[in-house]
Order: sequence, then structure tokens, then C-alpha cells
Amino acid sequence: MRLVTTALLLSLGACADAPAEGPSSPTPPADAPSPADDFDAQAWLAEARAVRAAIEGEGSEMEMSGEAADRARRLARDLAEAADWPRACDTIVDPETGETSYEPTPQDGTPIYYGMFEIGEVSETEAVVSLICSFGAYQGTYALVHVDGDRADVVRAPAVGMDGRPMEVADGAFATPDWADIAEGSFTTLALARGIGDCGRLTRYDLVAPDSAAVREVRERDCGEVPDDLPPPDAWPLLYPAD
Repeated sequence: MRLVTTALLLSLGACADAPAEGPSSPTPPADAPSPADDFDAQAWLAEARAVRAAIEGEGSEMEMSGEAADRARRLARDLAEAADWPRACDTIVDPETGETSYEPTPQDGTPIYYGMFEIGEVSETEAVVSLICSFGAYQGTYALVHVDGDRADVVRAPAVGMDGRPMEVADGAFATPDWADIAEGSFTTLALARGIGDCGRLTRYDLVAPDSAAVREVRERDCGEVPDDLPPPDAWPLLYPAD
């Protein structure tokens, strides 16, 4: 299922001096906690794969119910607690100063999207898991958790400014991830700017550490007239790196 993100509004509103050409590594928050010591990452991953198969057999996360739904919600909660994903979801990048602040999201109630996650398979013992932070009319914002061996780490990456270039500040919220190249250590996110899906921003990242990714490429298409022959997102105008 392809879900799209409201994080585009944050990234398009951010602006700062861009770093030199080449991959950028974010500066993690000083108070970011470590994953829980008693979390069995491989046991979690095995059960999560089984639950994903069961959910896909039902047809849609929005329709999931019964045992698969209960297990998915428990798994999402366990991974969230192990990797402390709410702090990643609540990363707010000031569009003027580039400073990072946190605005904790109320945890009361059970939103319709709670328990939804997808798995980007890297190997038998490694994966990147997307957990929904928030969800609007048709798109969501995600935290990514890198499960590898006995570790589960929230992935952070440089925030991307209005000009499409990475900033020297870490962000833990991502647009809709695509895992096609995750086995090679890279992934893309797509943030659409309007419902028909003809414009927005595509960002490609490289995993550079268990808890961080670097911005490799940013492409964006402005929302104007819809052409008869709409190019795919990976052919949209290149913003970063600059020609």
C-alpha cells in the first residue's frame, strides 16, 4: 500500500545554508535514548514478517481485524518502545533557524492507523521498518526503525530545505518510503503535494550507519498544469545534487 506524507509541508518550509557537495550525515539530538536492552530484535522481526503476511492476505491494513490486527498493534507498540520512535516522529525543524525541537504527540486513544507498519527487507537478519507517526486524508508521516542483529535503531537523516538541499540538522520523520533498493542500502521517499499525485518531492537516501541516513538525491515537480505525458517521480527535475 502506498501512503504519502504531510512531511512535505515541513521540508518545503525549511531553509538554511546547504552543506558542501556529497552525502550529509545529520547531527543526532543529544538526548536521544538508546534502544531497550531487553528487546529481542530477531524474534520481533520473525513475528512481524508473519503478521505482515497475514495482513496482506486480508487485503488491506485499513480492513485488518482480529488476531492479525491485535498482533500488529502489539508489535508496533513493542518496536516503538524499544526504539523510542515518538521522539523521531515529533522532530520539528524550524523553517527559519533550522533548530530542532520536540512536540510530543498525545498518545491517548487508538487512531485508525495504529499498528500499521511495513518492512523493507535487507537480509534474513536485517530490515528497515516503517511505523506511521500520523495520517491525514490520504498520506502519512513515518518513523523508520533499522533492525539489524540484536539492535533496533530509529533512523534519522538531514532535514531537506526549500531548495531541496540537506540541512545540518537531523529529522526523524519521513515521507512514504519505497524499499525497492533497500537490499543495496538505499531507499526513496515520496511526498505528493496534491491528491492526483502529479507533483511533489522524491528523496533518495543511503543508510550510512545503524541510526542514520544520508541524502543522495532530491527531485521535485511543481504543481502546475497536468501534462498529457506525466513523467515518473524519478524523472522529475533534479534539485540536489545540483548540476
